[in-house]
Amino acid sequence: YRLATLSSDTLCAIDVDDEGRVFVATCNASQDRVEIYPSILDDQWINHEGDILVTIPLPDGLYYGMCVSEDGTQVYVSEYYSAMIHRYTGSPAAGYALDTGFAIQVDSVATAIDMDDQGYLYVVSDHWRERTYEYSQFWVVDLASQTVTDKVDMYWQGGGDIYGASETSAGYYSAVDIEVDEAGNVYVVHDYAWAVEKWAGSPSTGVEEVQSGGDLPRTPVLVRNHPNPFNASTEIRYHLPAEARVRLDVFNVAGQRVELLLDDRRAAGEHRLRWNPKGLPSGIYFIRLRAGAETVTAKAVLVR
Repeated sequence: YRLATLSSDTLCAIDVDDEGRVFVATCNASQDRVEIYPSILDDQWINHEGDILVTIPLPDGLYYGMCVSEDGTQVYVSEYYSAMIHRYTGSPAAGYALDTGFAIQVDSVATAIDMDDQGYLYVVSDHWRERTYEYSQFWVVDLASQTVTDKVDMYWQGGGDIYGASETSAGYYSAVDIEVDEAGNVYVVHDYAWAVEKWAGSPSTGVEEVQSGGDLPRTPVLVRNHPNPFNASTEIRYHLPAEARVRLDVFNVAGQRVELLLDDRRAAGEHRLRWNPKGLPSGIYFIRLRAGAETVTAKAVLVR
């Protein structure tokens, strides 16, 4: 499959909605814009020639970042120099309009954006000083309230060509792209360091994890969440006898998975995380822990 764009301008960003429609942002153009092309299931991708469904004109600027909601009704673009994030709403059939009530701006140049399915936007920004990058950041923005819920610094640690990292700051500082997976883990691409970093945890689901020591159990233990019943959030604790890949899912009484809280490797010991469910009704939910070949389940009661 391939499709020739109808533009001779530089293409700087791309995303795809659930219908397979392809959104492409241009930059350094006489008229910056987002071009929307037919679904990749369309025959035009086999014939290698196609038409633009609709175009979204953008204000003059440099647009390195763009992301699209799953249903294709919201398009977010980041303008590099102003560090502004713009939102356009509509549809490929009816066209799009700028949402003038939406206003998000980060501290410095905005290089890339992504969004999760929980209603959070992730923005990468670089801080430039004296012809070099001083440090980078990624921001987590609650789209409903238009507020920043988290901000992570990424800066150079060391001298010369030596890069270092800690649990809370990266060893790299030239972030150019960002992606968030279903579990809420964030991946950041750094240009000059030729590196991809993974940041574990999920501000989008209210997950905050800490690890502590103590005597280790012989099998994985999922401690009943507290408080339970709960209203806004609840703490989940679990113990691992050895390092393992851990997956924490939440299911409703119909057996449908409603949230993935964690899918990553964790060290032996006690771990805690906070679950802050978004958009779920009152009811009984089951928290399932999978660690290696072992599976344990606990019941949680949400009361709105």
